[in-house]
Amino acid sequence: LSNMNSYFDIEEYLNKLPDNITTIDVSNKNITTIPSLQRFTNLKNLYCQDNFLTFLPDLPNNLEILYCYNNKLKYLKVP
Repeated sequence: LSNMNSYFDIEEYLNKLPDNITTIDVSNKNITTIPSLQRFTNLKNLYCQDNFLTFLPDLPNNLEILYCYNNKLKYLKVP
């Protein structure tokens, strides 16, 4: 039997968050992608360390802190 809690649905999680959230933490979730975060216009902090990300989506312009170490990132697009 598989543990249903071991699967983290990033899209479902993000869909439940309010548009005006300032911090998103998806660290240690075994995710390989992050969907667009453009609707989060007040986002200041993004924590996505310890995953399997190979790229990041375009990030909101007002993002101040990005913790994304220990991933598989090939490049980081900087505005």
